[in-house]
Amino acid sequence: MTTTIEDTGLADLRTVYAVRDAVIGRRPDLATALTIDGERPRVFLRLAGGAAVVLVRSPSSPTGWSLTSPAVHGTVTPGLGPVAMADAMISLVGLVAAPLHRVA
Repeated sequence: MTTTIEDTGLADLRTVYAVRDAVIGRRPDLATALTIDGERPRVFLRLAGGAAVVLVRSPSSPTGWSLTSPAVHGTVTPGLGPVAMADAMISLVGLVAAPLHRVA
């Protein structure tokens, strides 16, 4: 059995939705800030002040996914699985949001 691009894309999309559900399960207050881009696929989590955290497919990452934010230099490699990715995303939100709360 061979894996096609369509199979990989569908698996990535399922992962993105599972991460979204895991984030909402842990932090329901972030539900309205989450946006899914099914074209790439990736998850955007937009914060106050224009900051964002993005989970995106990254073939060069050990887990195949990376988290990034313009507010934080570099990328973060989340653990395997939607729950680990959601936890990493929420942690990065904390790092990005902390300076925003101090300024506001």
